[in-house]
Amino acid sequence: MDYSNLDTLYNVFYKVDSFTTRIDRYVKDIIRAKIPLLTLDELFLDTASIKEDMYDRMKEVMAVFGYRLLDTLLVDIEPNKMVAGAMISKVKMSGSGNL
Repeated sequence: MDYSNLDTLYNVFYKVDSFTTRIDRYVKDIIRAKIPLLTLDELFLDTASIKEDMYDRMKEVMAVFGYRLLDTLLVDIEPNKMVAGAMISKVKMSGSGNL
């Protein structure tokens, strides 16, 4: 935390309710804005750009709350069960073993 700016410190401790919930909402908003622009192949192959976009946008948000973001972590991308089922069905119908 940057304690040199007392206004920021005050805002973090006294004006922000449910900090974790707020950050979670920001992350989900960024993901909902980015993912629909990608094909499924792009989504699974280009996780680095998703991570970079998340970092760039969250860095600004975290600064408002007095935090400095060092890095973002993208652990796993898991499609909806219906999407995964459709992908598996497509592979079975095509006869190839690749998704």
